[in-house]
Amino acid sequence: MIVKLFGLLDILSAVFLFLMKFGTGETIGTILGIYLILKGLIFFSFVGVVDVFTGILMIIAGTGNYINFSWIMIFWLVQKGFVSLYG
Repeated sequence: MIVKLFGLLDILSAVFLFLMKFGTGETIGTILGIYLILKGLIFFSFVGVVDVFTGILMIIAGTGNYINFSWIMIFWLVQKGFVSLYG
């Protein structure tokens, strides 16, 4: 059950990272970025390191500095979320 919740939050994080490209959802996106950093530190592995990096990227995007590398992180979060929900 908690894996499905994490998957749903990963997909939600990807959606808000996408929305921050257009200047909306910065506050919730920053909160989800903090969530990703905390989750990455708790479940420390390669996936956790990528989560920490993605969380930092989301916080940077929340300040208005969107990086084109974010598209790769959006794809990462969506695929990881779907695997958690349906895998």
